[in-house]
This record gives sequence, C-alpha cells and structure tokens, in this order.
Amino acid sequence: MRFTATTLPLGRELRGPRLVARPFTEQDCTDLAPVLMDERVYAHGYVMHHRPTTMDEAVEMAHGWVNPNSLDGRGQGRLSYCFRLAEDCELGTAGTLVGSSSLGEVNLEREQLHLGWTIYAPAFWGQWHQCRGQVVAPAGGLRGMRDGPGEDPDGHPQHP
Repeated sequence: MRFTATTLPLGRELRGPRLVARPFTEQDCTDLAPVLMDERVYAHGYVMHHRPTTMDEAVEMAHGWVNPNSLDGRGQGRLSYCFRLAEDCELGTAGTLVGSSSLGEVNLEREQLHLGWTIYAPAFWGQWHQCRGQVVAPAGGLRGMRDGPGEDPDGHPQHP
C-alpha cells in the first residue's frame, strides 16, 4: 500500500455533472449579495452574521468570501468556493449561482478539514429536479467533482 503526503487544497476548479465549484472571487460578490439579503435564509437558521439590508452592504459582506490564500495547514484559514450550475436545466442557465461553501481549519498533520460556511440560494433548497437526466442535489455539491484530470500531483491515477 502506498501512502502520499497530505497537501493543502489547491483552490482549483472542481467540476461535476451538475455543478461547478470555483474559488470565490470578486466577480462572485454581486451574485451572492441577493442571497445574503434574502430573509428566508435567516428565518431557516443561517446565523453566520446579520442580514444585510442594502445591496451595497451585501456586496461588502460577500467580500468576506473572497479568498485571501490564508490556509496555513495548521488549522487556520479558509478557502471559499462559489457553486454554479454546470449546464442549462430547468433550475436555470449554466453559470447561475447556487451558493457557496468553504474548506477551512485544514490541519495537515491530523489530515482534517472543516467543510462549512455554506449558504445556498433558497431557489435550490430541497430541489431534486432533472437537469438533462441527472439529479441536481446542491447539498452534495462536492460529491463526484474532480480536481484536475484524475491524477495526483505525481501523475498517479486517482479513483473517486
């Protein structure tokens, strides 16, 4: 059995059949702002911060998702991803913002990380619709996504 060294998440695009996850950027702030302002998000238990009341405040708050490359491998920092539809379907057009989630508190020695800080647009809550024959399940966004061509950094095949 061969063991490889644990490395920090690289922040590359992750692509699945239904969703695309990309590191969160400045360009994503405007799309996330309406989600941050939606009172339904807070009524259903999102308590990471207060609900912004203006678009400017929401865009400013969304800047907290922009990645400062702060993962240190000792349990500090966070890498945020923006989830978007990978293709046109009955839920929207390709590129429509679904939500955001983050990888954080990465500890390489213990091989641990925290997947959280998650927020999805209410339009996608509980949706199990067909999108060109494949179920869209935003809560399982990372499942089935691949980082690169299916090989580890040393060129060894990786299996999902």
